[in-house]
Amino acid sequence: VGFGSAGAEIIRVNLGVDSTPRDLKNGDQHEASVHCIFLFCDIRKFTDATECLREEVFVFTNKIAAVVHSLCHAYGGSANKNIGDAFLLCWALPTNSKKGRLLNTMKADDHEADKALLATVKIVHALSFEDYYSSSMSEIA
Repeated sequence: VGFGSAGAEIIRVNLGVDSTPRDLKNGDQHEASVHCIFLFCDIRKFTDATECLREEVFVFTNKIAAVVHSLCHAYGGSANKNIGDAFLLCWALPTNSKKGRLLNTMKADDHEADKALLATVKIVHALSFEDYYSSSMSEIA
C-alpha cells in the first residue's frame, strides 16, 4: 500500500510516542498538501490489444510498465498509480515544510519540470521499439 509523501508524514507523526489512535494529526496542521507535476498516460488501443493478446496481455502491460516506471524513476519522479492500461506519474516540487508553500515559485532550482518533460520524451521514444514488446509473445498473439 502506498500513501505518498503526505500520507507517510501523517503516519510518521501519528506513530509517535504521544499519539493515540483516536487523535490523528498532521503535525500542527490538520491537512497536508504536496505540490507535484503529474503525467498521465495510457496504452493506446488497449481494448484491441487485449482481444488479440488474451492471456499474454499481462506480459505486454508489464513490459510497458517496466519502461515507464524505470524512466520516471531515473528522472526523479515516482509512479503514483497504475490502473489497467493507465499510469499516473509525479514529480514532487520542493516545498517549505512548515508552511506547505512552494519554495522559489519563480525559479526552477531542481529542474523538476525539465525532468518530467525529458522523462516523457524518453518514455515515448523507448515505447516506439515494437520488437521488444512482441519478441516474447506467441505466434497467435
